[in-house]
Amino acid sequence: MPVTVKAIREQVGAFRPDYISPGGADNQIEKILPLRPDADTGAAGTLYVGLASQLPAQCPQNVVCVGDAPVPEAFKKLQFVSLTVLPAGTDPDDVYACLCNFMLEGDRALSAAANLLSSLAKARGLESIVAIAYKALGNPIIVSDKSWKALAIASDVKETDDVAWNEFMTTGALSLEVVSMNIKEKLTDRIEQSETPFWCKEANMKYPRLFCRVAVGSRPVATVAVIEYYRPFVERDYLMLSMLASAISAEMQKNKFLHYTRGLLYEEFIVDLIEGRVKNQTVIEEKIKSLNLGLKRFIHVVTIDIRAFDVTYFSIPYMRDYLEKMITGSKALIYNDNITMVSSYNGEREIFESDALKLRDFLKDYKLHAGVSRPFTKLDALKEHYCQSLEALDLGTHIDSEITVYAYDDYAIYHIAKACADVSDLKKFCHPKLEYLMEYDTEHKTSFTDSLYTYLKHSRNITNTAKALHLHRNSMIYHLKRIEEILNFSLSDNEMLLHIELSFRLMEYDKKFNRKIINSPHPLDSPRGGPRGGPG
Repeated sequence: MPVTVKAIREQVGAFRPDYISPGGADNQIEKILPLRPDADTGAAGTLYVGLASQLPAQCPQNVVCVGDAPVPEAFKKLQFVSLTVLPAGTDPDDVYACLCNFMLEGDRALSAAANLLSSLAKARGLESIVAIAYKALGNPIIVSDKSWKALAIASDVKETDDVAWNEFMTTGALSLEVVSMNIKEKLTDRIEQSETPFWCKEANMKYPRLFCRVAVGSRPVATVAVIEYYRPFVERDYLMLSMLASAISAEMQKNKFLHYTRGLLYEEFIVDLIEGRVKNQTVIEEKIKSLNLGLKRFIHVVTIDIRAFDVTYFSIPYMRDYLEKMITGSKALIYNDNITMVSSYNGEREIFESDALKLRDFLKDYKLHAGVSRPFTKLDALKEHYCQSLEALDLGTHIDSEITVYAYDDYAIYHIAKACADVSDLKKFCHPKLEYLMEYDTEHKTSFTDSLYTYLKHSRNITNTAKALHLHRNSMIYHLKRIEEILNFSLSDNEMLLHIELSFRLMEYDKKFNRKIINSPHPLDSPRGGPRGGPG
């Protein structure tokens, strides 16, 4: 592999040259030969190494010589000649061996890089890419995001006395103390500003590192660190690390989140929690402090389905920023074709008294839907409650497509129905008396099923049920009496009513019953709405 004279001069710098000509630094060297009086002075890609006393009458284009005799001044004035003179007494054989090894290392680097490139092309996923590079580089590798959380680690070492490395191995992220030290030592800035791999050894590192940033476009998104543990670094490691960073960049660009992220550290933190990559409570608490999230006691996850949004109104990033301002103290991000927000409040139901109503009106204007999780108090439960917001969206649009905001607590019982439907016919779980009542209504053109449903929905309050159905209270009492007669059971039988109420929900989910809730608003259409339970 050809190298430049500039690279050659870096290698001979250890021999403390007496003279280096100003020109020829960009000359390409393809081979190295011993210097003799009969050397081919016209060989442009050849570097001659030897004694000054062996120089021919005409100076070769590229020469490194030991000054055992005066070098003609005329040679030093040649514009395109690269001439380096080393102190007398330097062993020319040592210089020749050093430069030959350097050239050989370059050939090895090219061969190793070609093999690595071929292997990386076959890799699938970040872990696979890093595992392949680990075998090629022969030293442990850590890929971390901008918040110093590990994305992938390749190492056979289980424990180490290197502080930062050990934190990655044990907790999956650097502590606030180590991150602060990196910032103080300007390591973070150096990584983001460097376009090529560089060597580094800070106070908190027992073993030196090679660092290389990973960028998507011009935006740094991750860092690759190779640890000098099993063997010393060699020149080819820099080339292979650069190739590894490019392969990681290509893999990370498959993630839609990176196309929409604003590069804010809390966005990455929320995604890590959603995907279950950060579970250690100590790490989570340190992140909350370092990111200054300012969370209040009760947290909700709100997820908005944006797949059907008409972007001719405005862009998705604009909507994310608008909603983040509209919902009190929320942190929003675009993730998996949704806008997901993490909001926190002092009261359990505070979200339903203000923000959910504003959100409802906004979503109604653009024909969108949102799911709201139960309240929770610790961020290690964020993944579970993110899933709740998705379930609320799915169940809500399935059952109440005309509504815009769905609280999980209002649909949790349908979640049970969904789980049952996955394993069996829902009809098997329904009480046969409810099916009998529905058949009776069909045959006699009555509406006792609706009366029973509304009665149960209004917590068995006769007055409120009559009002909802626009009936006189005495008429409602008559309806209930007839239901008891038709079904041959008492409405004071709590176990029976519980089973029938569950049967109604199963039938609603299975689209076997069209509910008619007259004058009974959906919980999120009223300030009194929202889940009544405690934190999940």
